[in-house]
Parts: sequence; C-alpha cells; structure tokens
Amino acid sequence: MISLFEISVRLGCALVLSGIVGLEREYSESSAGLRTHAMVGLGSALFALVSVFGFGDAVNMPHASFDPSRVSSLVVSGIGFLCAGAIINSRGNVRGLTTASSLWTCAAIGLASGSGMFLAAAFTTAGVIFLLFVIGAAEKKWLQGHRGLWITARVSPPGSVGALVMGAEKVAPVREVRIASSGEHGQTVHLRFDLRKTVDHKKTIVALSDVPGIDHVELLD
Repeated sequence: MISLFEISVRLGCALVLSGIVGLEREYSESSAGLRTHAMVGLGSALFALVSVFGFGDAVNMPHASFDPSRVSSLVVSGIGFLCAGAIINSRGNVRGLTTASSLWTCAAIGLASGSGMFLAAAFTTAGVIFLLFVIGAAEKKWLQGHRGLWITARVSPPGSVGALVMGAEKVAPVREVRIASSGEHGQTVHLRFDLRKTVDHKKTIVALSDVPGIDHVELLD
C-alpha cells in the first residue's frame, strides 16, 4: 500500500492537469467547464488507486482472482455516458464533440495520474491544450472561420422572446440571447449567431429579416 502522501500527490496531479483542460473549455464557453473536467480527472484517479490498492485483502483470499485493469476499463466505457450528455444535436447541427472528447481524455489523464504515470499525464495534458487552444484557434481562422452576426429585434407583447428565438433557430443556430431593454411596448432583444465564412451571409440576412419581430441585422467582422 502506498503512503498517504503519494495518494495525495496522484490525486492532486489529476485534479490540476484536468483542471487545466477545463479552463480552456471554460474560456470557450462549452457545456462542460473547469469543475466538470476536474471532477472527471479526480474521480478517474481515485478509481485507478482503488483498482490497484483497494483490494489488497481480497488478493490473499483462497481461490480469489485479481485483475486491477477491470475497474479502469469500466471507467473508459462509463465516461461515454457523460460525454454523450455534452453532445447536442440541433436540427442536424452537432455540437459538443470537442468537449466530449476532452472529457474522455481527462478520464485517461486521471487514470494515468492515479497509476503514477505522471510524465504521460503531463504530456497528454500539454497535447490536449495544444490541440484545443493553438490548433483550435488556427482552425477557426484559416479552415472553418466564423463571423459574428448580431440581430436586433423588438418583441411585442413582452414575454414572447421564446417564439422569436424559435423562429430565428429555423434559419441559423442562436449562440447568445440578450434582452437589452423592456418596456410597455415590448422588449428589445439581441441575438448572436456564429456563421461559417462559407455560408452565404446575404441569404442568411434576408431569411432572418423575414422572421416576425426582427427589424435590424448587423454583421460583425
């Protein structure tokens, strides 16, 4: 059995490294951020510790079989349920795959940390940050590219913002909704879309202009 200090180091390593990945996801405003990624890594590290050191008494029992990899293999398959919850399918637009894969990788980082493979866990974390932050930024700028599209709408009567958003979602996925002001004559609402540069923005603007309640469309560089 390893010392309490070694256990703390392994759990702390998993917490910090997974938290680093979670910080990037938090910055990107993903569905799973710092706390989710850190808990996945910490829990996986604990599972690794339990699988290796938690059944010491059972090993000495007669006719007992011990396979420390069984718990870890169940972590790999079980994390899939959490990853599936991070994936959103909205009218054929699948979002959250990157966050799901980062959660899955954090589980691996936690297992490596719990097993004492600190160097492998650190290299994996560095690789994940490089992919998410550096390659992700380059991909948005050079390969996919997005432009911000702000929509200003006046909704009357107040409280019918949901109908406006549903109408706009039929044209393009809504990224953000802000209620700028509200008065007796209705509400002023700002909607934000992120559109690929390959999308015909003029057609999108025309389609959004036909949505009841939208009276102004502005493109952002």
